[in-house]
Amino acid sequence: MNPEHASTSTVESFEAFRRLVLAEPALQARLRSIREWPPFVDAVVDTAAQYGITLTEADVLAARDASRRSWLERWI
Repeated sequence: MNPEHASTSTVESFEAFRRLVLAEPALQARLRSIREWPPFVDAVVDTAAQYGITLTEADVLAARDASRRSWLERWI
């Protein structure tokens, strides 16, 4: 998924998940403890679903790529 073309619902879902993680220190710690991308993505998708938030693997990877791009663009 191209983040520039992400649907509003995907953006809203990811923002809802981000707020959830920021409000839950134990959840932050659990996600931070995952060192490899595939299990991290699975944990994000599964945890989001437990809270009624729909995210796909593509959504998580697109958010990762957008974050990386944003970080890199600060130095250009």
